Amino acid sequence: EKVGSLLRDKVWVDQTCPVGWAVSGLWNNHNYKHDTTLAALNVGQDRRLVVSADLDGYIRLARYPATSPKAEFFEDKVMSQSLNSLKFYYDDSYVIGVGGSEGVIIRWKVK
Repeated sequence: EKVGSLLRDKVWVDQTCPVGWAVSGLWNNHNYKHDTTLAALNVGQDRRLVVSADLDGYIRLARYPATSPKAEFFEDKVMSQSLNSLKFYYDDSYVIGVGGSEGVIIRWKVK
């Protein structure tokens, strides 16, 4: 028998899906300057930070879990196109982003 509620509180090795309860505060956040659609997401190894990217080229770093629509975040416009993928380094010291029609690879230091 398949029961979806069995997966409700599972701790996964990695989270890259931009949809879920633990990241619901990143959707329709009251602090966003414009409407956004998340394109990529990654939760840090120590489960304290989450990084997301939207279709307009913004990257946002927030505390994890980000469940409140008033969740605070650090935001930066990094490119004019969408980032397709984001990933924390093994020690959460950097974030790597890949995307755009040019195949851009970008690295950010997490302080």
